[in-house]
Amino acid sequence: MGACVWSLSRSYRKLMEKILNFWIGIILFANLYYFGPLFGLASNAILFTVATICVFFFVFRYDRSFQKLLFSQLSFRIIILSLVFGGLQIFSGYEVRPNDLFRISIYTLYFGWTFFLFKNRERLRLYLKRQLGFLLVIIVIMAIFEFLFYDQFHSILDSEFFTDRANKRLTVSFLDPNFFAFALISFAYIFNKLEKSISLILAVALGTIILVNLTGSRLGLLLSLVLMLQSLNIFLKNHSRWKYTSLATICLGSVFFQGLRTGDLDTATILERISGGEKTQMASASANARMESMKDGIKALDLSQLVLPPGNLFFRSKWATDGRGRHYPHSTFLFLFVEYGAYVIWPFLILAGLYKKSKIAKLRQIYIFLLLGFLFLPNLLYYSTTYLIFFFIETAPRSSSNNKNNVIIKT
Repeated sequence: MGACVWSLSRSYRKLMEKILNFWIGIILFANLYYFGPLFGLASNAILFTVATICVFFFVFRYDRSFQKLLFSQLSFRIIILSLVFGGLQIFSGYEVRPNDLFRISIYTLYFGWTFFLFKNRERLRLYLKRQLGFLLVIIVIMAIFEFLFYDQFHSILDSEFFTDRANKRLTVSFLDPNFFAFALISFAYIFNKLEKSISLILAVALGTIILVNLTGSRLGLLLSLVLMLQSLNIFLKNHSRWKYTSLATICLGSVFFQGLRTGDLDTATILERISGGEKTQMASASANARMESMKDGIKALDLSQLVLPPGNLFFRSKWATDGRGRHYPHSTFLFLFVEYGAYVIWPFLILAGLYKKSKIAKLRQIYIFLLLGFLFLPNLLYYSTTYLIFFFIETAPRSSSNNKNNVIIKT
């Protein structure tokens, strides 16, 4: 009797742990800690609480097989480089800003904890699908509020936000439209890889494309094409007689949503930014600013920067103090090269191993997403979406015909 009660209690505790893990993942994936002011909390206080929970369960469930994962190796290498160069620059007079390093540590701990919770790939993939499905619902709700109450929404996220600004683009809790477009399409792509319902796949794909259009992100447009090809391939392979009815219904719903646009909402959608007129000129100015940021990054790569770079802890402070430019280099490859100099080759070697895994798991499209993000976004390495992509590729089954490959932790 006692053994039965203990077993029931252990199962209950693990269920509660999974629920906690689920919600912490939602907070990290969607940057929900920015809504702390609604509850009278600072975002850093929420992150610290999340980090504490992740540390506890990471240590409690630790398994040595975690060390073999590429995303953990990437994190450890970045952390080591940052601490080494932080120590070397300690007397440089720059302000120490450990926020990015702190976030990388949280993502590593969280995905490690998630990895330990499951000993079977299929259970993990089902869990991840439910988590992403719920996340997409939350994002749609936030997008609707931002769409209809733009100024009020952003006033919550940013105390320095000024109202009545022109060129309004959808960002939800990602603060930047390009990062939001990248994250949303990545979530949708992974979800559709795990989902079997053709109706749901089409709804997610078309809904994602609508929201990405409202971000005005040209990178989002490029990634949307890949998502469309993925969805079209799934659609054509499906033999359900209801698929055309589903497609028609979803398309009509999409048209209705687009019709919600109001005349006083000064949006800057992708179509508006590439179709000509004032919005196109603003987009051209934005592109020029990106190119200038790249030039500033290249100028920063003097010999001393290559040998003794500022590293993660001092990069932002040194960039601002030395007047390198208005924006950070709009390429994560260049951004990290400026940050870690010639030593950046050490963490970058991880990408080659990840490509091999994506090829085996037939996930090269999401790997291409990652490379495009590294090419066109300034500091993608410090966002949870990057580690989600790593985690998804690494935990994908290598062969559906071999049941042994469903085991992700050998016991």
